[in-house]
Amino acid sequence: MLGTLIIAGIFYLIGAFISGKLVKSQIKTWKALLSSFMLFIIWLWFIHLFYEGNVPSTASSQVGLSTIMLFIGLRSDRFLTAGKKKKIHKALKGEAKTLFQTALEKYKTGNFHDAIEKLLLANELQPDNKIILIGLSNNYSKVNDFPKAVDYMEKAILSGYKNFDRIQTHEEFEELRKSKIFQEFVENGYKQKHE
Repeated sequence: MLGTLIIAGIFYLIGAFISGKLVKSQIKTWKALLSSFMLFIIWLWFIHLFYEGNVPSTASSQVGLSTIMLFIGLRSDRFLTAGKKKKIHKALKGEAKTLFQTALEKYKTGNFHDAIEKLLLANELQPDNKIILIGLSNNYSKVNDFPKAVDYMEKAILSGYKNFDRIQTHEEFEELRKSKIFQEFVENGYKQKHE
């Protein structure tokens, strides 16, 4: 019985790790913490079932419980980022929101130029939207157009984008961070030197 619980716990941790939710930066909002707590409660419920003897500790139940916990771990990304997604979409309105969502799908499939095209249209509709602007910076970074990536990053920061940790650590800006123009931008306090 205890072995089943340990195996199920390991599968949950594997699922959560695979979905990337053990990364410290992902658990910042109270909604994410509440969701993590709810997952913990589900885990405690499984423990209670085993100690009460309501669930048999056979090999088939071990496989079943492990599968359930792996699924919960893998889907924890939905719980932990739910508040973040709503916040992003609240800032976007109407056609700009639709264009942003299309750009996001293009980005996920590696079509960065198409994503840029959609984001530029969204930017015309909402020129000071920090989410659209950082999205443009991200996509220009992916196509190695570092001057435009830095330009849109600066505009995003001026429009209220403050996630400097993401800029400095996330893989989406990895190549940009290696560029001289970005390093000068950071040294100048996240501002370009305009001559």
